[in-house]
Amino acid sequence: MNLTFDEFMKACDKELAGLGWPMGVEALPDAMWRDYYDDGMCVIDALQTANDDHWGNQLDCLLYG
Repeated sequence: MNLTFDEFMKACDKELAGLGWPMGVEALPDAMWRDYYDDGMCVIDALQTANDDHWGNQLDCLLYG
């Protein structure tokens, strides 16, 4: 399934909400969302990359259980 960039961003927000994170991706700065999208990353890979590279692993407990 091919998503538009806006759909990709909404899917990232939805995934975060499903994991129990109270904020959307816009509240977590510095991630390269457009690059992740252009590189064809799936939503969970994009979130993991943002977490690892930009968010100081704040989401580890949610992403990796």
